Amino acid sequence: MRRYSIGIKIATIAMAGILLAAGFDKIHMNAFAESAELEEAESCTFVIPSEFEPSEVEGVFVDKNAPYESANITYSVAVTGEAVVLTNKEKEIAQEESLIEDASTELTEEIYQEELSQAYEQQYGFDVSYSVTSFEEIEVDGFPGYKIDATYNDGQKDIYQSVYIIISRYKTFTICYSRASDDDVSEVFKQSAATIHVK
Repeated sequence: MRRYSIGIKIATIAMAGILLAAGFDKIHMNAFAESAELEEAESCTFVIPSEFEPSEVEGVFVDKNAPYESANITYSVAVTGEAVVLTNKEKEIAQEESLIEDASTELTEEIYQEELSQAYEQQYGFDVSYSVTSFEEIEVDGFPGYKIDATYNDGQKDIYQSVYIIISRYKTFTICYSRASDDDVSEVFKQSAATIHVK
């Protein structure tokens, strides 16, 4: 197994990452990530199972037996703001106008499912029956986030996703584990997810 501290973007059934990023823009994660109460994070690391290797697309790891095996792992980092030095007057104005707010309650199961359903439908051109099966708030090394399990059908097979979203001041990290119903990688995905760390 290899440890990666990676940079970003996404592809394939793995379209997941791209669609997630698009969905989060609409969900307004920026306000959450810019909350003054959150710590700044330098990086997010996790162990890639030995059965997987980097693809030609940055941030996408595919089964070594691809295309016969379609399971993949995608990783992305959304930079949601910049560390800007404000004068005391600017800080007062920002507080008075509520320019910086905690949006931790903005992402809900309903919002997530609606946005991702629309994104997948637009991508595939038909209703993929995207369904969130589990939605929970988590904490990784003191940073808040979400673990979301979901399923959809790409027209040929059922796809299962486990998505980890970890939020820090200015950066949001997203790790998505995707597999088809006949991919036997559930256990290695769980082992990889257990190694996720943010610092």
